Amino acid sequence: MILKKASKKWLLFIGAVALYAALLAWMRWCPPVSGVAVDAETGKPIENAEIVRIGEGPYIISAETHVYFQGSEALAKTDAQGRFSLSPTVSDNLGPACFLPLGWVNSIALNVYAAYHIPSEVHEDVWRGIGRQPRYKATSGGWEEARSERAVFKRKHRWFRGYQYHIELASAKTEQDWIAKCEETILLYDKFVSHEFAEQWKFKDLTGFWMRFP
Repeated sequence: MILKKASKKWLLFIGAVALYAALLAWMRWCPPVSGVAVDAETGKPIENAEIVRIGEGPYIISAETHVYFQGSEALAKTDAQGRFSLSPTVSDNLGPACFLPLGWVNSIALNVYAAYHIPSEVHEDVWRGIGRQPRYKATSGGWEEARSERAVFKRKHRWFRGYQYHIELASAKTEQDWIAKCEETILLYDKFVSHEFAEQWKFKDLTGFWMRFP
């Protein structure tokens, strides 16, 4: 009888741990993404653009309203045809308490950087209410679209197959374009990605600017 009671307790404990792990994995699951990045003016594919996937979602109980997740498998580069893909992953929390299921991913955002184009992104809520970046609006055929001054993001949510994207980026040509390129890199990558990644691209952009406009 004692052994049976002990076995039941262990089974309940193991079941609770398994349930917690499943809940944590579900809340931190970032869906796969795939798509293509092209030049907004010419339509030609952009090769070697870096795509950073960031999971977004609300907190369960917090003074904050949004949480961002970025995992170790959140970075991809486009090929010669401008295509990219990222597998699904259970992401790390960029903030504190990364082992607690405090928030869940209900959408994703992509940060996009290319050597000769102005980087861009569309986050669901980070610019909400201040008018800087638009949010996605439904178009047709299951697609939704978001536009800024220098980029167009089109995406289709394919549920368990994740998101399909078509991204158009403006190329940096003039001095003002390169100033905007540097400013966007500093803004996007300081806030949403690792310090090492941010420093790498800030150095590249600033060096490119100084070489063209000494």
